Amino acid sequence: MKKILIALFMLCIGYLQAQQVSIRGTVTESATKAPLQGVTVSAASKTVFTDSLGKFTISVTANEMLQFSYVGMLPKSVAATGNMNVELTRDFSNLNQVIVTGYQTQRKADLTGAVSVVDVDEMKKQAVANPIKALQGQIPGMSITSNGAPSAPATIRIRGVGTLNDNDPLYIIDGYPQRQGCMS
Repeated sequence: MKKILIALFMLCIGYLQAQQVSIRGTVTESATKAPLQGVTVSAASKTVFTDSLGKFTISVTANEMLQFSYVGMLPKSVAATGNMNVELTRDFSNLNQVIVTGYQTQRKADLTGAVSVVDVDEMKKQAVANPIKALQGQIPGMSITSNGAPSAPATIRIRGVGTLNDNDPLYIIDGYPQRQGCMS
């Protein structure tokens, strides 16, 4: 009887240790102490993002490692505790890279928009006649649709259709802005 009670007690302890705990915290930038919005907070099986005040809530097992990552900041791993205040440090290693867009050249540190790079060799491997359709799956956040006809023009949407006014992307070819009709 004593062995059974000890075994049950050990099972209860193991169960209590494996329970999910709600972790709350704030993520700030180390130099300015400003809250960071949109920081990725990842655990083994769950990912959340910080809100506009840098706050997050995630359910994990006790003492699980949380990974914090944000563009322009060094990633950080921290053991989950009840109320967390995490500071991320700026990553200055890539700020002197030069980005060439379709219409200008600027330092990566001064770039305010999203930039994606497409490997042209990967595009050439696709069996499509339209180079725009070959971009499908190559750029994050971009969806390409068509009516299914082989020679039909493709419709491109970047980050959904929620943009006000014009949803069409801007094409710059050899330094000259183009309309989508010219691309089909």
